[in-house]
Amino acid sequence: MLFLGLLSFSTLYAKETYKTHPHHLYFGPECLELKLNTHVKDLQIEGKKSLTGFRLGYEYINPWAFYAGVDLLSTICSHGFHAKENNEPIHSNDQATGFGNLDLRFGYTIAPNKSTYIPFLGLGSYSIGSVDRNRGFHEGWLYLSSGLRSLFAVNDVFSMGVNLKAYKAIVAYTEFQNHDFTVKGYCYPWGGEIGIPFVWSFNPAKTWTFQLEPYWIKLNFSQNQEVVGSKFLITAHF
Repeated sequence: MLFLGLLSFSTLYAKETYKTHPHHLYFGPECLELKLNTHVKDLQIEGKKSLTGFRLGYEYINPWAFYAGVDLLSTICSHGFHAKENNEPIHSNDQATGFGNLDLRFGYTIAPNKSTYIPFLGLGSYSIGSVDRNRGFHEGWLYLSSGLRSLFAVNDVFSMGVNLKAYKAIVAYTEFQNHDFTVKGYCYPWGGEIGIPFVWSFNPAKTWTFQLEPYWIKLNFSQNQEVVGSKFLITAHF
């Protein structure tokens, strides 16, 4: 009974915090591993890279009200992906390579007694490629998405949840450039993402929190393109 009472109190407390502080600005470092084994026509592009970078985002969360969110991610590593033709290496990219994501979401916040659920529709883009636009591998797409973000207040300090997203590319490009040739291809993949956020409050007013969120992204369900990473976020609630 004592546990149920504390759980109810923490959940109600979290909802009151959302009502009084519906704006959430978050930022922090991010590390990820990007794995590619894909094709641009007859060329095979493959490799596994560890990237680090920074995420900046904002969410408007108010119980039983309209929801909006935006995320901007930029990461980089010192080397690029290798290219082969008929299993013969033709290019080894020693240039810095980046991975980025812009994600816009619009939905509705459902807040029953114990949890917060946010179904949403969205628009966004992914980009992969060498920082030199005239050399190496480049891939990117604009997508439409849908998904669900959730959070459960375990107690007055700690919350956890599940974030799900599926998307379909509507504009896409894939290209590989070397010194004397350019190969282009087009692919409009389906993809998806799952993340598990763990959130700790810094102060009783819950105006500052720390979030650790490991996640997995399948960039293309039909090819071996995936991301495994972790977000380390500080959030200001106001």
